[in-house]
Amino acid sequence: MTQEEKNKIKGTIIATQKGRRQYNILLVDDLYQSGTTLHECVNALREDKNINHIYVLAMTKTKG
Repeated sequence: MTQEEKNKIKGTIIATQKGRRQYNILLVDDLYQSGTTLHECVNALREDKNINHIYVLAMTKTKG
């Protein structure tokens, strides 16, 4: 993925609801390519003060 493609993704993922209590998140992705989408998801989730920990599970990784 080029830097230009990565820049297109920045700021496109937003959290629409905040948690009502403290909780942890397991974020599952089917394909880890550059990590840009996961990074943006984690950044959006970090804005919620009720999230204690964010765990990421990626099922496959592309060559590169």
